[in-house]
This record gives sequence, structure tokens and C-alpha cells, in this order.
Amino acid sequence: MDDAITIIVSWKIKPGREPEFEAGLQEVIEAAKSFDGHQGAHVNKPDMPGGEYVIVFRFNNVENLRKWEDSDVRKDWLVRAEAFKEKDPDVQKFTGLEFWFTRPGTASDGPPRYKIVIVTVAAIYPLLNALNLVLKPMITALPSFFQEILTTTILVSLLTYVVMPFLTRILAFWLFDNAHSKDVGV
Repeated sequence: MDDAITIIVSWKIKPGREPEFEAGLQEVIEAAKSFDGHQGAHVNKPDMPGGEYVIVFRFNNVENLRKWEDSDVRKDWLVRAEAFKEKDPDVQKFTGLEFWFTRPGTASDGPPRYKIVIVTVAAIYPLLNALNLVLKPMITALPSFFQEILTTTILVSLLTYVVMPFLTRILAFWLFDNAHSKDVGV
């Protein structure tokens, strides 16, 4: 199973340089799409003048992320961005569960709890029923403790690497209701 990685970069841009930054950012995001393993990007513009831009992007594994990080395209962008930035960007990397519903750098750390409950139940209920339907007949000879451990391990793995990243991406418009939010390349 690939270890998808989500990167969050927060940029504080010099006043008046925002249009240039946004144009350059769009160019580099378009270039990143051509790299193996790129799974999309999302840009949150600041809520108020002088706020931070938060760019969230994702690669399917660390190896492909490193290829992007070592690329001339990215290096050139970082050199160009020196003219726009007010301070060094804050970079955070997440894998698995920690990024299901976290959005550092925004006004809140995630969606309202009721939305988290709805999406989590919508993910777990059908997945658990499907696992019980498919897996149960194959593991009935095992003691119930081991059946539960195996089912839980498979459930959490599927949620972490497949289901929740997918649901979070397709429901981002609802989960992260933000008028200044713009999807790019998802």
C-alpha cells in the first residue's frame, strides 16, 4: 500500500505582491501536475489582507514527492518566490490518519464536529458491513478476538489510505466551507 503524503505550505506574502505570487503559484501547480504521483492541490487565499496563503498538495508516496522537491521547476519557483515572501514559508507533512480532517493555517483546525461525524459514519458503516460480508466467511475458524483484530486492522487501513482521503477530497467544498478556497488540479 502506498504511503500517500499531504503537504501544507503556509506563505506570508509582501503587501502588493499577491497578484504576482498567485500567477507564479498557478504556474508551478500546473507544472507539478505532470509529475508522477501528484494527486492534486488546493489553495486557500487569505481571509483578510496580510493573511497567509495555505497551499495543500498531495503525492501518492514519499519517493514521488522527493522527485518533485528535487526538480528544477520547484527550485526555480522557490528562487522566484523570494521576491514575494514576507517570511519563510511554514511546511508541514502528513500521512494517514493525521490529515483526515486537519487544516493547519486556516481559521479553524477542521470542519465542524457534526460534519466529521457524518462523513466518518458514512465511511465506516458500509465499509464495515462489506468487510463482514466478505471477510467473515474466510476467518470463522479464528477465535473471535483475532477476527475482530483482523477486521479492525483492515478497516483502519482502508480508511486511512483509501476511503477518508477520497471522501475528504470530494467533499472538501462542504467540509471546509470557505469562500476564499479554490480547488486546483484535484
